[in-house]
Amino acid sequence: MANGNLYREILLEMYRDYPARTLPIWVRDGLVEEGFAEETARGAVLLTADGEALSQKIAEAEAEKAQRH
Repeated sequence: MANGNLYREILLEMYRDYPARTLPIWVRDGLVEEGFAEETARGAVLLTADGEALSQKIAEAEAEKAQRH
């Protein structure tokens, strides 16, 4: 289970950190397969509500961790 969570976190962090047109295909595919994103007719990948929510939780956890250090 922990590996699955790590994989999802990596996907969402890469989505956040990479410009859309340079996002690796495995990240795009993984986000769609995991249900965190949908691909538009033009090929863009947009986060779903679940993807947005998890991405926000990850960002909050990172901010909290940064404050502690």
